[in-house]
Amino acid sequence: MIEKIKKIDFSILSVDDTDLLLTEILALSEDELKDSVNAIIDTIDYNYTSEEENTLYPSYDIIFGNEKIKEVLNNLLKDYEEND
Repeated sequence: MIEKIKKIDFSILSVDDTDLLLTEILALSEDELKDSVNAIIDTIDYNYTSEEENTLYPSYDIIFGNEKIKEVLNNLLKDYEEND
């Protein structure tokens, strides 16, 4: 799944394809889901970390708007803070 994610152009990903990707990653085991979310985070352009840009591509909004993904993101943040 990670290799598939690395090949996706999230800037042009359709809503239907985003929904399909979300369904696929939500079906993964907890560890695979965590790795996949990390891989998606790695695809975010650094322009989005600037204060000038405050919107993501619609595909990111759909994925990161999912409650399960939000939970995974919170867990990743906790893991990061513990290891920092």
